[in-house]
Amino acid sequence: KKGEKQEVNYHFQLLEVTIGPADAGYVEVKLPASLNLATAKVVTRGAYDLISKMKNSEEE
Repeated sequence: KKGEKQEVNYHFQLLEVTIGPADAGYVEVKLPASLNLATAKVVTRGAYDLISKMKNSEEE
């Protein structure tokens, strides 16, 4: 219905990344080769909050 919010469920997965060189406030992040970049969505902001919520829900 118009004006109603639909509940959306996202599924996140922690992946190990490799950190590359840093320059001018930017850091290179090397993602796993197995990650399909065409379909993957990567969290770049708010990751700390997301990790906290994920760990909280594991404890429940």
